[in-house]
Amino acid sequence: FHGYYDESLALIRNIGEIANLVNLFWCDPNKFRQWIDSDEKTRRKKFTPSGIRKMLKKNDKMIPFEEDHYGFLCETAVHPVPHVSPNTYGKSGQPVLGLFFQKRGFQLTFWNLLWAASVVCGPIAKMALLEQSRAEEFVKLTIPVVEAVREHGVLVPQNRSLVENTN
Repeated sequence: FHGYYDESLALIRNIGEIANLVNLFWCDPNKFRQWIDSDEKTRRKKFTPSGIRKMLKKNDKMIPFEEDHYGFLCETAVHPVPHVSPNTYGKSGQPVLGLFFQKRGFQLTFWNLLWAASVVCGPIAKMALLEQSRAEEFVKLTIPVVEAVREHGVLVPQNRSLVENTN
């Protein structure tokens, strides 16, 4: 956790897409079949990150990576936007490249990684061809992590100036 926070958050964003997709498949197994059987054009149109969130919301299901969370990861770590400086998590407000510890970057990456791992493991364990007791054990292990992140973690900072260019 010494540096490369934007790169880590970009990978977490990818896990977020997987978490939403797996959660959809867990809640609606027919969507899994549709996804597998669809051609590329249909899949790119119907199973976009926002399309998946809409399907989950329509069915009143948990959305592991909500729009604001996903959008924050996109704008912070993936897509260049004018108001965000890359790798800017220190007190100086200057971008830092390389293996330099920045407390804010570490905290943001830590909580997001815990969240991503926990919200993807439960549905995958339930969908995998595991013995039922083993799958339930995986789910049971993820619950305290989800609760801890909800109680103590910061997935999207309230003070966006911590990662935005204020110049």
